Order: sequence, then C-alpha cells, then structure tokens
Amino acid sequence: PNNPTSTVGEQSKKYRLTEEDFERGYVEIDGLQKNSVYVINIRNEKIPVKWDAYYNTYSARSDGEPGEPIVLTHNLTPPSRDYFESDEAYRIAMEQHEVALQYNAMRIDFILTDFISDVDLAEGQTYYLEGGKTYCMFNNLTTAKGFILRTHPDDVAAGKRAKVLFGGMHTTGTNVNTMNLMFGRQPQAGEAGEIYMKMLEFYDIDFDCPLARNYGDNVAGLGGATGNYFINMYPNGMAIRLEKFVIKNCTFKRMVRGFIREQGPNYKIWEHVLIEDNQFFDCGYYSNGAGGYPWIAGSGSNANSNLWKNIVVRGNTFFDSPFPHFFNEASGRSDWKGGPWNITFENNTMVNYNTRGTGNIFNMRNIPDGSVYTVKNNLFILTKQDGDNRNMGQAGADIRLTMKRPDGTDGHVTLNFENNYSTNAFLTNGQIFSANPWTGTGNHFGRLVNNGSATLNGTLEVIADDISPTELMKSPNPPHKATTQSDQYMHRADALDGTGGVDGANLYYNNSGKVTNSKIFQLNVGAPKWRNSQN
Repeated sequence: PNNPTSTVGEQSKKYRLTEEDFERGYVEIDGLQKNSVYVINIRNEKIPVKWDAYYNTYSARSDGEPGEPIVLTHNLTPPSRDYFESDEAYRIAMEQHEVALQYNAMRIDFILTDFISDVDLAEGQTYYLEGGKTYCMFNNLTTAKGFILRTHPDDVAAGKRAKVLFGGMHTTGTNVNTMNLMFGRQPQAGEAGEIYMKMLEFYDIDFDCPLARNYGDNVAGLGGATGNYFINMYPNGMAIRLEKFVIKNCTFKRMVRGFIREQGPNYKIWEHVLIEDNQFFDCGYYSNGAGGYPWIAGSGSNANSNLWKNIVVRGNTFFDSPFPHFFNEASGRSDWKGGPWNITFENNTMVNYNTRGTGNIFNMRNIPDGSVYTVKNNLFILTKQDGDNRNMGQAGADIRLTMKRPDGTDGHVTLNFENNYSTNAFLTNGQIFSANPWTGTGNHFGRLVNNGSATLNGTLEVIADDISPTELMKSPNPPHKATTQSDQYMHRADALDGTGGVDGANLYYNNSGKVTNSKIFQLNVGAPKWRNSQN
C-alpha cells in the first residue's frame, strides 16, 4: 500500500499452500525489497465471493538499516510544481508556502510523508532540525513507519532548539487550520492486519500551534475552540503495535483539545513509552469545564489493547493546562486481554494542574491483575495572584475495582507510592486534593488497599510541606489575573523559565534557606529542572 513498486518473487505473488507447508508450519516468501510493507492475504478459493474468501490478512515490513542522520537544513524555497498531481494541489501548497514565510518556517510534512513510502530509507531514520530555526507542517502526518525527529545535538549543546508549528498559522473563515500527527493509518482496499512500528521519538523540540483558540477566546467572540492534538488516530485506523514511543525534553504550547488520543475498534499496543523532562503550558481549556480529551486518552474499544504495558512519565512540568484527566482508561470493560498495566509517574511538577473541573491524575476502571503503579516524588502546587478570582482545586484519582481473575476472585495490583508533596496554599482539610484524594476509600486507591485488592508500599498521602508557592519558586503564579471564570487569557503563559516577562512564569526555585530546608528540596521532589536557581 505504501510502496507499490516494491518487488516480490514471482511465485509468491499468488501461491497455493501445500500439505508440506501445513506440516512445516511456515512458508518462505522470496524476492522481497528492503524497507517495504507487504500485505499477505490468505484466501479460501472455494468461497465464490471475493471478500468473503479472505479469512486471514497479515501486514509486515521488510527490515533495513537506518542510514546516517539527515539534516533538514532550513530552506524557504517554494515547492516544485512537479511534486503535485494537480494544479489545485499546487495552488494550495503555494498559498500555504506564503503563510509559512510569515513565520520564517520551513515546511517538513512533505519530507516526512515521503519517508513512509521511500524504500531507500529504513525505519528508524533520524532527522535533525537546526536549532534556532522554525519548521512547520500543514497536513496531518501519518506515522506508520518509525522515525526520530530531534534538534541537532550540537545546537542543543549550544543552547539552541528548533521550533515546529503544527499548523495554526492561518484561518479559513473563523476556523484555525491545524494538523496532527496520526498514529498508524487507514487501511486501503482489501487490507487488514497489524501495523508494526519500531519507534516514534521526539527530542529537544518546541511544539506550538500559534493561532489555536481556547474556550476563553470563544467567549471573547473570536471563534470556536480549536480541536487540535499532538497525536490523534483515525476512527477506522488499523491495529498497531508500537515498540518504543519517546517524547523527551520538548515543550508544548496550544494543544487545545487533547494531547494523545487513541480511538477506533482495532487494538493498539504500546510496548514502551517514555514522556520525560517536557514542559506543557498554554494547553487545554477546550470548554468551560476543561473539556476535550484527557492527556492520554484510551478508548477501551478493544480488549486486546494495552497503552500501559510500560509507560513512564517522569520529570515533566504541567502548568495551568486544564484537560479532563491524565491517565484515562475508563470504558468499564471487564475483559482486558493485553496483560497488566505498568505505570510510572514520578518527579513531575504540576502547577494548577486542572482548576476548571474534576480532572484526576488517574481515571481508570477494572485494572488488570498484576498491574503496578509507581507514583513517587511528584509536586503539586495551587497558586494565584492576589486579586485573581479563578477557582482553585486539584483532583486525585477515580479508580474503580480491579478486573476479576478467571476464577472469579478480584485481581491484585501493587501500589508503590512515596514522597509525593505539595506546597501549603489552597489546601482542603490540610491536603492538596479538593476532590478524589488518593487516600479515599470510595472510588480511590484507598479502597483497593482496604479491600485487599492492592499491596501498598509507602503511603498514598500527598504531604503538605511548610512552604508556599512563592517562597519555593521565583514567580509561579499564572501571569494573567482572572476577573471571571472564563477570561480569555487566564490560562495563557508564554514561558515557564522567566523568559516570558510579564506574560510568563518563572518556576526556578528561590535561593533561600526556606527552600533548602524544605522536604521538597531535600528529597528531590518535582521536576529536576527547577532546582537549580536561575537569576
């Protein structure tokens, strides 16, 4: 489907299985080309209707060795007419090129799309972006062949980072034109089976969607909230197994409707996920109650799916970006077949994580037997300026029962919780959670411990340290005061490191005895980035 000119041995194009094949248990297919996707259809030719005759389909990619990293040297040359099949497609591309020039941005979605079908480029190809330069994409980018996208390491060492714009550079009427990465792809005629990807990795990139609108913009009369994501899926997308998914040391602004959304009836399996040392700000706020989709939204539509086989979320900062929940698998299905969940959430800093509604960190149902939650060294902060009328609140977890074992007994999970702290402002009954505390015995982790469905190592308590947000950090408050609960700019922030001026925050720790004597500092709680004070 992706590479129609790839080769296959003549006898394998249409091959009749023999008794010897069944006895041996496999068939050898020769004449394959590297870096190509092949679809193998197994048919029963006694069935006259073509589509009824297919009783198994398998998709496979022939392997290859990735070459040296390809540097995407910043270039603002317009696209060539020869690239496009029609004058209309070329006209649209030229209009988009003029838009990109306004942002001094090089377009790269054509390059990454061509990579999918290029049999001369192997899965695992690394693309370097130039630090200090801006790149952009206009069309949704299908990710069905693994690649690595990162700022050139030499530029990172020099303090320069690349910026990638996910559309959001122009409008059609009142609609902002955006794009998303798309996990997997839609099947083509007669195609089924699974997509296997070795990796999808992003490092040292600043992602943005400049004109994206949130609910506050909608109330201000600018147009509807933007329905964009970092990664979405097609509702009819193929089953997909992703070996490694990494997002490290990136920043994300103006992802409004969701961050990672899984959907569709086919299974999705993520073997290893690492989301580490990233910053998220000016995201979410899709509707009045936060709305949109959770940060990682599992649909639960296929019992064989497992997004949580080994997911690590570590060292990130989430600043005033209201989405409904973080880890979400709330379909309520009781027949999971993809194995246990292993979820690690540690050393993250959450400032006003979701003050617009009951947005839990964990929103999960019927946890499979043998699952493990490791939740350590996280820092929760609620803060605002004097005269800021926004609501303050923090929810913890909506956790229902574990999934039944085959013998009818409750599944058992392990909870490794320790050294989770908060600052001392806007507490409810002495602790940070105003709703659904982890210690609760309703639909909370505490219930699993009390009914014997969980072994707890450590404590579910989030301890309030004797230090305020402004004593701990240089300028942690949201920069824009809210006069109502739907102000246009109330969740906006241009930066978290002090470079945003009056429109940003500064989360670096103060250099004071109050800070160094705090448990938050002494126990290395929260994202490590902010510990080293920057003047």
